[in-house]
Amino acid sequence: MSSHPSFAAISPDEMEIIQSVLKGAGYSATVLGDDQRQFNTAAFLVMKLFLAGETSADALAAQLKLRLGRASSYKPSYQ
Repeated sequence: MSSHPSFAAISPDEMEIIQSVLKGAGYSATVLGDDQRQFNTAAFLVMKLFLAGETSADALAAQLKLRLGRASSYKPSYQ
């Protein structure tokens, strides 16, 4: 199995940055419980930005806040 050259490997240190950005904004699987959509959307956004070259935790957090805001454990009554 070969890797596509345009995909860069993410080191454990870089993964910690990504996880800390998500956690700082309230996006964690344990906090959100049943609603994994919020976490998945936020994780996808941060990973996409990181792979595009944005490696500053502060800049990633700012983009996450701007685009998605903080995670919400609010559950509408119709769910």
